[in-house]
Amino acid sequence: ERFDPQTARSAELLKGELDRFEDLLSDLLDLSRFDAGAAKLALDTIDMSQVAREAADNALVARKGIKVKVIGDDEPAVVEADIRRIDRIVRNLMTNAGKYSGSDRLEIEVAQNDECVSLAVRDFGVGLSGDENVRVFDRFWRADPARTQGGTGLGLAISREDASLHGGTLVAWGSAGEGSEFILTIPKPGGSATAPALGSV
Repeated sequence: ERFDPQTARSAELLKGELDRFEDLLSDLLDLSRFDAGAAKLALDTIDMSQVAREAADNALVARKGIKVKVIGDDEPAVVEADIRRIDRIVRNLMTNAGKYSGSDRLEIEVAQNDECVSLAVRDFGVGLSGDENVRVFDRFWRADPARTQGGTGLGLAISREDASLHGGTLVAWGSAGEGSEFILTIPKPGGSATAPALGSV
C-alpha cells in the first residue's frame, strides 16, 4: 500500500514472475530426482474416495464456475500411497481441466476391483486429438502453445512419474470436441495396476 501505483504494479508483476520461476525450479528438481532414481514414497493408508471429494473443491475450477460431480465415492477405496504425490496428481488434473478444457462441467469418478483403485477426471470440452493423448505427458509439450496461462508444461509429466513411482499408471483419452479423460490407477497392497478399475471410454 505504500507504493505509488506504477511501482505497486511493477512489484506485483515481479512477484508473479518469481512465483512462476520457483514453480519451474521445483518441478525441475522433482524431475531430476525421478531421473536419478532418488524419488521416495512416504506411504500411508489413504481413501481415494475422500481424495475425490476434496478434489471437487478445487479453487480455480470454482472461480471459473465449473460444476463438478463426484461419482463412485459412496464407499471407501483404500490404497497404500503417498498422499502428497496423489494430491499433486489429482490437483494437476483438475487445474488443467479448469484452465484448458473449455468445459463447463467436470466429473471425478472412483472405481475399484480386487487389484487396484482408479480415479478419473473427465471434462466435456475441446478434447484431445491425434497423438495428443500420448504427447500430453511429454515434458514441456503443449497442445496449444498460445494458451500458456503461466504453467511450466511439466505438471502432467511429473504426475505420470508420481503414478509410476506407486507402481500405478496415468493415461489419457480424448476426442476432439467431445472432451477428455485422465485415469489414475493405483494398485492395492499386493495388487496390480495392469487391469484398471476404470477403462477409457
